[in-house]
Amino acid sequence: MPHRLLVFFVLLVFSGCSPLLTEPPPVSDSTMVEVLTELHLAEALQHAASPPLPPSIRDSILERHQLTPASFEAALEYYALDAEEYAALFERVLERLNAERTQLGDYPKSVPNATSSEAPTAP
Repeated sequence: MPHRLLVFFVLLVFSGCSPLLTEPPPVSDSTMVEVLTELHLAEALQHAASPPLPPSIRDSILERHQLTPASFEAALEYYALDAEEYAALFERVLERLNAERTQLGDYPKSVPNATSSEAPTAP
């Protein structure tokens, strides 16, 4: 009997740790891309701004996309369960950031992707 209980416990633990995402994400991929893009832009502006942007900028971005901090954190946790999906999401964020940078005519024309070791060079 103790052996069966141990097997049941092990199966229960491993079934709860499954990396397969069977539920839909709490926030759609497209919304996450928009939010993460805006958050990265706001963070860049905050570092360059004088005086700095208020810390509540994150909350205002989330509010614009009808998200609460808790729902955004839940979405981040969801995507963190699947590294490939999370990486694909960030590739889309980088594509958007590159598109915005190109539209503004800023140099360099691309942001290195997360898997690249190349660094932007100065003009």
